[in-house]
Amino acid sequence: MKELLENNSSIKPAQVGKIVEGKIIGRARSTAFLDLGPLGAGIIYGKEFQEAKDELKNLKTGDVVLAKIIDLENDEGYVELSLNQASNELIWERLADKKAKDETITVKISGANKGGLLAEVSGIPAFLPVSQLLAEHYPKV
Repeated sequence: MKELLENNSSIKPAQVGKIVEGKIIGRARSTAFLDLGPLGAGIIYGKEFQEAKDELKNLKTGDVVLAKIIDLENDEGYVELSLNQASNELIWERLADKKAKDETITVKISGANKGGLLAEVSGIPAFLPVSQLLAEHYPKV
């Protein structure tokens, strides 16, 4: 096995927490099945399916998605996956990358309180303290 892995570096062992690409191969009432290539078959069901229901309803057989491995093998032999956890992790990675590059991040202001502005960044709630605003924006809070 070691020689096989050394000779073919494109084959990587599955690990809990790893984000993998999978192709939708089937759906049931509250379950989605994915082909994970050499990793086998994956499944999104239960709480993970309910949390990603809106995203999953727009997907068809053959669509490719990114999902996070939450269990290497469940009772039925499938790799358990989460679309939500993968999505959240990828959003945070993109935000960290923008921060490292010192890029400006556009946010959607959703409200205000006496401490500052409530905002949303790529679906993640954020808070901008009033102390971080320019003086010209103080009266608008």
